[in-house]
Amino acid sequence: MPKRILSKLLFILSLSVTPLSLSYAHEPSNPAAVGDVRLLVKGSGLILHGKVAKVVYVNGSQEVGRPVPHAFVTYDISEVLFPKTDVERQSITLRFVGGPDGQGRFLDVVGVPKFMEGDEDILFVAGNGENGCPIVMCEFGRYRVLDGLVYEAHGSPVAKISTRRIVTNGIGPPQLEKFEFPAPTFDELMKNPSAQRALKKMGLSMDEARKKFEAEAPKVIKLTEGVSGRLPTPRLGMKSDGVLATLRQAIGLMQLPTPERIVDADPGKPFFLPNTVENRPLK
Repeated sequence: MPKRILSKLLFILSLSVTPLSLSYAHEPSNPAAVGDVRLLVKGSGLILHGKVAKVVYVNGSQEVGRPVPHAFVTYDISEVLFPKTDVERQSITLRFVGGPDGQGRFLDVVGVPKFMEGDEDILFVAGNGENGCPIVMCEFGRYRVLDGLVYEAHGSPVAKISTRRIVTNGIGPPQLEKFEFPAPTFDELMKNPSAQRALKKMGLSMDEARKKFEAEAPKVIKLTEGVSGRLPTPRLGMKSDGVLATLRQAIGLMQLPTPERIVDADPGKPFFLPNTVENRPLK
């Protein structure tokens, strides 16, 4: 195999995606719950509007049998909509299952959102570490903001909102289909048995392979994820000011107990897999 395609091969290997089963599904048990403002609010311990300041990927404890990647996502908070006791909060770090595993593979969990620095969102937060996704109904509790307009987690525009329901319809802008994450280093990729076997077949020395990889491999992996919708062309979502105003009104109409404060997840501390994750080996 020609040496000139080494970096291309390693790049392909770095795109390996491993599915992982969770006890919660891609769709909620009650599809009518999607966009139900009362359920979103009542299930939340924190409702915020903010931007992703940082994403750190860490493998979970190996005491369960194998490491599982998690993303620690830190938000700079523009506004806390709920609870009033947390209005002075300026940031929060949330933990989500999924991400690079440190061996050139990416764990993509169906139904769990992926995040990049600079993402702007309205989040309905519930817990933080109790399961693999600290958002009410997981992806259905994330509303994305782009250029001051609001879309659901996959980019479908918010077409209408009341104090009872958020309605989305159609395909949003292509920017919301894009995702990127740090490419593996050569040493990380060499932990992957598939990459080791490929390198052996090429007959290259480790030093030769390292030099070509470090010279030619990308620094980030860029992906495009398709967004489904009923309209053939992209459309714009509602203005975030109007969506936030309606959510404030909806919250004000409810009698809500003060929830226990959501604690920041710390990527520097050991953590274990949530009970919702099946203990299956990464492939």
